[in-house]
Amino acid sequence: MQERKITTLQITTGAMILAIFTILLLLNRQTGGFFEEVFIYLMPIPMVAYTSKYSFRSGLMVFAGMCFFSFIFGTLTSMFYAITSAFTGLVLGTCIHKKVSMAKSMLLVMGLSAFFNVLDTVALASVFGYDITATVTEMKTMMNEVMNAYTASAGENGAQIAEQVMSIYSDQFLRQMFVISMVFFGLIQGIVVYYLSLAVLRRMHFKVPRAEPLTTYYPPRVTALVAVAAYGYGAANLRNAAISDLHRNISQSFWVCGYLFLAAFGLLALTLVIRKYLGVRSRLVVALLCFVAAFAFSQFLIVLGVFYIFSPDFHRSLLQPREQTPRRPRGML
Repeated sequence: MQERKITTLQITTGAMILAIFTILLLLNRQTGGFFEEVFIYLMPIPMVAYTSKYSFRSGLMVFAGMCFFSFIFGTLTSMFYAITSAFTGLVLGTCIHKKVSMAKSMLLVMGLSAFFNVLDTVALASVFGYDITATVTEMKTMMNEVMNAYTASAGENGAQIAEQVMSIYSDQFLRQMFVISMVFFGLIQGIVVYYLSLAVLRRMHFKVPRAEPLTTYYPPRVTALVAVAAYGYGAANLRNAAISDLHRNISQSFWVCGYLFLAAFGLLALTLVIRKYLGVRSRLVVALLCFVAAFAFSQFLIVLGVFYIFSPDFHRSLLQPREQTPRRPRGML
């Protein structure tokens, strides 16, 4: 009798989750996809709620129902977003149900989001109507306009600098940067899905753990070695005219990926430094300072990121509260 009661509860809960998911699909369709970019972050939450409460096997049946309703009530693009969002929720909910480390769960969600974002933009570009070549051409045109304006104001020296810059930013390089940017935005999307799902479920009194901040994650040291090697290899061949185009494209990709990895952890270290030693508690102020540093002190962020990964003591010291020097009582020397 007890087993039948639990099974009935699972069925009714799954039906409720499917109803919520279908309502999101219908709202997206009735608004002409106007809120589709917002629903991408909301659609994984019902799947996370169900799978975290029950199990992966139970979640598979609900996931199959979501795929079916996505085909019935969604368009071609919304069907892809809905299915990938539901699968991301299935993975995150399974990690929570099996009590996997929240840092590993977050990295897994980030990897899935980045993969689906690249799959949507690159592999299925012709299906969804994206024209990567037109996007790259538009980027090249904008850069040419900027360089022409710079040349007109700087004279002959400006023309030489502009020519060197445009020789680096070839069409193939811009195409690679476009793909890498899709990976980067996919990682950001995964972070938002992770934190938003846990925050909403805790608000609804689901038994889910608290989200761990990014500053608590400490990567293996070997990742810093790989990132430094990739960045150095790419920087060494950045203006080497003797190498082939394929070699240059690969080295440029390594350069960008290494820079993004080290700069990301440099920003995490800078966030902890600002909070601890400057005493800034406002998240908005910290975000603005990090945003300025990302453009004004980009090389410093790389060095800080390498030091952050290679020095566990530095990471632990930043997480600890700053010791306050006790004040001397009045009247004492």
